[in-house]
Amino acid sequence: MSAALKQDELQLRISKTQAEYQAKIQHAAQSGNFAEMQRLGMEMGTVMQKLILEATAAATSSDSQPSGPMYKSELSSLNLDDYVYAGEKKHFIAITGDPVLSPLVNSMQNTTSLKSVDADLAKSALKLDLRFSPTLKYAADRCQELLKLTAKMQVYVMSSPEMNAFCMPSEPGTIKIGVTSSLLEKFNASEMAFVMGHEIGHALFKHAAMPTSAILNSGSSDITPLHVMRLMAWKRSAEVTADRVGLLCGDSFERSARALFKVSYGFDIHEDGALHHYLADFHDTEKLMKENISPEDFMSTHPFGPVRLIALEAFAKSSIFSSHVGKPTSELDRPALEKRVDQIVSVFESSFLDNPEGLQKETAEFMFLGGVAIACCDGNVADTEIKALGDLLARPIEASEINSIIEGGPEKAWERIHVIAKHIYETSYPRQRLMLVRDLCTIAMADGQVLEAEFEVLVKLAGLMYITQRFIEDVLAGAVEGLD
Repeated sequence: MSAALKQDELQLRISKTQAEYQAKIQHAAQSGNFAEMQRLGMEMGTVMQKLILEATAAATSSDSQPSGPMYKSELSSLNLDDYVYAGEKKHFIAITGDPVLSPLVNSMQNTTSLKSVDADLAKSALKLDLRFSPTLKYAADRCQELLKLTAKMQVYVMSSPEMNAFCMPSEPGTIKIGVTSSLLEKFNASEMAFVMGHEIGHALFKHAAMPTSAILNSGSSDITPLHVMRLMAWKRSAEVTADRVGLLCGDSFERSARALFKVSYGFDIHEDGALHHYLADFHDTEKLMKENISPEDFMSTHPFGPVRLIALEAFAKSSIFSSHVGKPTSELDRPALEKRVDQIVSVFESSFLDNPEGLQKETAEFMFLGGVAIACCDGNVADTEIKALGDLLARPIEASEINSIIEGGPEKAWERIHVIAKHIYETSYPRQRLMLVRDLCTIAMADGQVLEAEFEVLVKLAGLMYITQRFIEDVLAGAVEGLD
């Protein structure tokens, strides 16, 4: 079976599975069986994520590549599939296979009016005649030739102290690129070729067609931080792909890297030796970046400068780039290249993107440990509390599990609760955390009373989720009817 056919089959299975589980959950809701709803919801998430990961593996495995390019553009005759970063493919497949994101992607395609773009350009930009700008003409001609462009280019300059460039929505057969006046003044022809190639790369791969901003601004309550992380991971991967296209147009890796360095840090490196010195430092700090990443970094739209430069260096050493420039040897074949780039780009990615089952297990573990902490805080573990915990987890709770937590000591259990709570907070949306705390309140109320010690544990657990004491009080008073 071809990869394309397998993808179609997996998409059908994903849609069918989603419909089947939603029908079951609706039936459980009508019957008032909350425990069954909880079990079905967790089971559906596990099954759906396995299907999505299977789709990703099918698309990226070496023995199931499509016979033709996955990426085509009417703007160029270049074989784009040779240059796309595999991580971009992986995230794109995960997004289009996600039951929440996929409908939003299909319904929110970019509808920017070309007339409005032209109107804005007329107000704030100057359309440049390349004949009167040797720097831009060299860069444009080089990109035209090396990228086998069948489209015509239009370049606009905007007054700005920032060094920046961007690709704009264009009429069929046209690529519109904007550059700032500062970039035009400070970049030489070789550096400009890299910048223009990068922006053309965005146009060739149709990166603007992914409506990330529209999805994030849609207000959908179903979008979790994990969904946002996936969208941002795709955007960062798209930048890696565009950098590769930029290098195809650059005169050399060193000149292209200097352009990227100048954009990232605002100053010029005039010697190749200095550039390679900084690159060596970046390699030395790679482990440090990984250890000091924060949740906010998962939401960034562009990789850090060191990450982009190391990824570009790897591409420059690859057989793909060697073939493009006519060199007979290279250090990295395609699998080795993508593995190396994955290593550095993954600095920005939550481990749960490729292991969503791990987050589900941690959520269940938080419920278990938090439930045990509530049940044990008064020194008398009630059978009704253990049954309530078992109902919420949709599995029986053995006495040996409780004894193991008690024997290990409360400090060890709370250390683990803190770690899990941090992960859950970073990768869930408020409604999910409210539901989790509400369920813990159910355990506290299972024996018919909520002691002061149990209330204090509830407040502590809720605080780890950044949920106020007032919410707990409302749940216990019956003021919260439901969040599902």
